[in-house]
Amino acid sequence: MQIGKVIKLIRINSGIKQGELAKDLGITQSYLSLLEYGSREPSLALLRKTAKAMRVPAGVFLAMSADSEEKTHRKQVVARLHELIELIDSVEARSRRIRRHHVAGPDRGVQA
Repeated sequence: MQIGKVIKLIRINSGIKQGELAKDLGITQSYLSLLEYGSREPSLALLRKTAKAMRVPAGVFLAMSADSEEKTHRKQVVARLHELIELIDSVEARSRRIRRHHVAGPDRGVQA
């Protein structure tokens, strides 16, 4: 999750209106909206100011965004591993069919 989305989540859960927070931060509501939707990244100074205005530790924004990104990455890795396992199973099945064909020979079942 992007830091802006974390800011929005905490802001909404704290009952703070977007316009109120923007005014407290000395930025426009439009700019805060861009931050919250991930179109812009806040500076460290603005992040500290935001944390102070919302009465939360600044590290909360970073921790929540990092944790979410890590979960997303983990899900992507697991999905890719499942794809690779399916591919390996498919290759092994094909390999078994080919071996059976070579062991039995092409003339199998034909009587002279």
